[in-house]
Amino acid sequence: SRSSSPPSMSTRPKPPPAYEVRISGVDRSLRRLMEDSSQLIALQEDLPETDAGLERRIAYDIERFDEILGSEGYYAATFEHGIRRDGHQTTVSIRVSPGPTYVLSAFEVERVGKSTENPPEQSDPEALGLAMWRRAEAAEIVAAERRLLRSFARQGFPLAQVMDRSVTVNHLARSVAVRLAVAPGPLARFGPVTFEGLESVDEDYVRGLIPWDRGDPYDGDKLDLLKARLLRGGLFSAVVTENEGTLNA
Repeated sequence: SRSSSPPSMSTRPKPPPAYEVRISGVDRSLRRLMEDSSQLIALQEDLPETDAGLERRIAYDIERFDEILGSEGYYAATFEHGIRRDGHQTTVSIRVSPGPTYVLSAFEVERVGKSTENPPEQSDPEALGLAMWRRAEAAEIVAAERRLLRSFARQGFPLAQVMDRSVTVNHLARSVAVRLAVAPGPLARFGPVTFEGLESVDEDYVRGLIPWDRGDPYDGDKLDLLKARLLRGGLFSAVVTENEGTLNA
């Protein structure tokens, strides 16, 4: 007898969108960012009963698009939108005029909080990867903040925090100035090191890989070096380091 497999259940085709969304005036990369954050597109299968419902979605999208453009260095964007109905087809269009790009004119760091012994040196903007008087991109500014905190950690201040960030936009000069308030925190030193997960590895061997002595000023690069040494030996598939986030006596 011939056996036959049961017929596979057919997948229900995805219904067409209830309305069309057209975003124009920007390049492909910017348009993709906008589409990914668009409420109009996320709710495209649900057509509001009135134009007022669509207008609320459009207003939300325009606000998000303005934030996205600002993060890419466009601080003078304008938007035009419309709703067109052609029979049963509804089309929402948003035309974007990004305007000129704004440049980064200043990146200042102010130390705040309690004074500490041997405060960390501050890197200049170029050392943090920022190109002054070039397009002010939020991603580069955030990356510079991370590098700044990492540089503090190399100097013994692993608990440094950005307490405040102010961004001043000068539309006349088409420039952006950034000011950070950073609390370095106290000077930290390496304390005791404990290991977990050494089921088949001698702890003395692992301790021999530590590139610092107890009491040395904390240095984040040395911690990264230890992690690299542990992984390089092929004995571990993953290494996770933790600290308590506070300093004891």
